[in-house]
Parts: sequence; C-alpha cells; structure tokens
Amino acid sequence: VDDWECLRPLAATGTLRMLSLSMNERLKAIPDAVFALRSLRHLIVGGTRVRAIPSEIRKLSNLESLGLASTPVSSLPDALDDLPTLRRVVLQHAAVPRKELERARTRWPAIDFET
Repeated sequence: VDDWECLRPLAATGTLRMLSLSMNERLKAIPDAVFALRSLRHLIVGGTRVRAIPSEIRKLSNLESLGLASTPVSSLPDALDDLPTLRRVVLQHAAVPRKELERARTRWPAIDFET
C-alpha cells in the first residue's frame, strides 16, 4: 500500500484494535494516518525500515504493545511517557543499543522490553 490515507476511515469507526505493517521493506516511517487510529491497541512494524518512532505515537493513548523487531530503530521516544496502557515493546533484532535499552527499562519499569 502506498496511499495510507485509506486508514483514515477506520479511525472514524473506532474499531481497529491491531495493525500490522510488518515485513514491508519499503516502509521507512510510520504513516501519519496511523496516528489517527485512537482505538489501536497493538501496532507492529517489525521487519520494516522504520528508523524512528515519532512523538505522534503519543496520540495512540490506548496502545498496549508496540512491535519493533528487526527494525533499525535505535532509540525510544520520550512520548512513551504519554502511553499509560503500553505494557510491551518487542525489540528482538532491533538496533536499540544496550545503553538505550537500560535507560528505557529504568524510565518505564511497567513496560516489558522484549529483546
């Protein structure tokens, strides 16, 4: 999919709970339309070329899990502070350095950072 605007009508329904954009090597950034999906609980972008998690992630206030396995993501945004229901971040084979992972585990002890 190249036109992610097709997600916007789903935002209006408030029913989408899980979105997997995984295994899409052409995906370099999380599409802006994703951040309109306020009902989203699980977002998976593993196996993509996504390098950064933008601060707009805070708009997904119901997010419970974030899949970043096998991505070049190297840091986690401060916006995770604004995700009270986030409990799991999958980081297997992600580019997050050990020091960043330790910082994240200290800052957000309620989140399970799976490596």
